[in-house]
Amino acid sequence: MIGDVYDVEAAEDAIAGSGREDDPATRLDRLFGAGVDWQSAKGILHVAAIGARPRAAIAVGASAPHSPTDRFVLGFARARADAVVTTGAILRAEPHLVHRTSETPREEAAWTRWRAEVLRRRTTPILLVLTGSGEVDVAHPALAASPRPIVWTTKAGWARIGAGTGRIDIVVDGVRDGSPANDRAEASSALSAAIRWLRDSAGAETVVIEAGPRSTQGIYAVGSKEERGIVAIDELLLSIYGGGSFPAVPGSELPESETLAAYFSSAGPRTRTRVEEASGPWLFERYRRA
Repeated sequence: MIGDVYDVEAAEDAIAGSGREDDPATRLDRLFGAGVDWQSAKGILHVAAIGARPRAAIAVGASAPHSPTDRFVLGFARARADAVVTTGAILRAEPHLVHRTSETPREEAAWTRWRAEVLRRRTTPILLVLTGSGEVDVAHPALAASPRPIVWTTKAGWARIGAGTGRIDIVVDGVRDGSPANDRAEASSALSAAIRWLRDSAGAETVVIEAGPRSTQGIYAVGSKEERGIVAIDELLLSIYGGGSFPAVPGSELPESETLAAYFSSAGPRTRTRVEEASGPWLFERYRRA
């Protein structure tokens, strides 16, 4: 039922920190409650890690608070994806990023089994990188590891990337012909156009967004209806660090919980699970449309 809260007080070793790698299904039940039909939970998914105050995205780096549970949730989102959408800014910030479900071969194999047995998916997700400026390293490990990498850009970005992209597909965004998106409306428009293309041209039923508030805030601002060509997000997996100061990504913040609840037409997050990590307290929330 939308608005019900599965509220669990959990020690770190109960979910993610014991050193053992539980079956994904068991850990998912602990985080989000038993009996969820994950095969039917398709659509547009947004996964994000933010701080409690401000509600800004946590910048990746040595000083970022570590959470094994947050990494598990990220792997869970990727395991569900037919396509993953990220940004050139994220690739620049994470020069070694590869969109794996886990950093350990054993857990990655477990996710592969779960994806095949539960979701009936056996192909590797498409990776699409949004870059208005074309400032993207075509030799980035994330693009090299993807069986079908796509760069979605403007005409100006295409001119900057130039030839020599090899196996990477370059798609020029017909919605915008000019410079990089500088406001949330343009960023949301580009993100929405790319997602529609993935659904209509690539047959992606589940698209996972790995992008910060700058790219997604405009989507949440338009409410639950598709307006001005903006897509509607079907599910948000939100990790919230409540342990104090953290390195924040400058710029937009994710909307407050009340705004998110209104967007998903619910009384609040469908589930909210508290986990004490070595780095401090975390909340893991899941919002889902009916």
